Amino acid sequence: MGPKWGPQGSHTQESRLVLPARPSQTRSVIRRPGIAVLLLLSAVATVLIACFPTAPKPATPHRFESKVAGFEAHDRTHGAPRDPILFVGSSSIEKWPDLGLAFPDRRVLNRGISSFKLEDLLHFFDRLVLPYHPRVVVLYGGDNDLDAGLSVETTLSLYREFLGRVDRAFPGTPIVLLAVKASPKRIQQLGLQLDLNRRLVELARSRPRTEYVDTFTPLVDAAGRPDPRWFLADELHLNAGAYAVWDECLRPVLARLRETSVPKRP
Repeated sequence: MGPKWGPQGSHTQESRLVLPARPSQTRSVIRRPGIAVLLLLSAVATVLIACFPTAPKPATPHRFESKVAGFEAHDRTHGAPRDPILFVGSSSIEKWPDLGLAFPDRRVLNRGISSFKLEDLLHFFDRLVLPYHPRVVVLYGGDNDLDAGLSVETTLSLYREFLGRVDRAFPGTPIVLLAVKASPKRIQQLGLQLDLNRRLVELARSRPRTEYVDTFTPLVDAAGRPDPRWFLADELHLNAGAYAVWDECLRPVLARLRETSVPKRP
């Protein structure tokens, strides 16, 4: 059956042919919704990030944080002496036995930490030094710093920074610098230790109320090398006999400082 014709010879409406869209038109129609969707998703993501920011990763605690926190917990429970002679530094301080018995007529406080370097002491200065309002500060440092590869000049600059902080926090407070000891285990650093000790002598002489105590010489033999009889089996840490020698080195210095007036603490 043929197509129906209208009055004027044209096709009727129901028989009209629908031509397909041109290819370019089809691609355009498809592309535009895709771009719109991507823009919408991008806007939503931006809003979500703004409303729910990613939580920052927690900072890694300092490796001595638990040790310092332990001191603080002890102080909260038992209290801490006011205006003590404060000993700070590395294991040579921490392992010093019976400071209270060695200096029975002094209020002493040991806040040494094994493996401590001067940069660690500076990091924890506000928590290891400031709370105690020390009458005298006794410092042993530099040993681990040199062993870690720091130069004598860099190590000395850390000493100066520490001294400056004590000066600013507690003007007029005496500071005692203990010489870096030689040890069999670190014999290769003997030259650096001697150089640093010479510089510490000069530093102490250049400052008021700063004492250098030679804890190096009594522990070396006639050749100037560390005498093994003063050391534990690890050839690094001091034994009880060596600390008795250090007691004798330090006792007259503390006695002299005791006679020196110290500014009244707040």
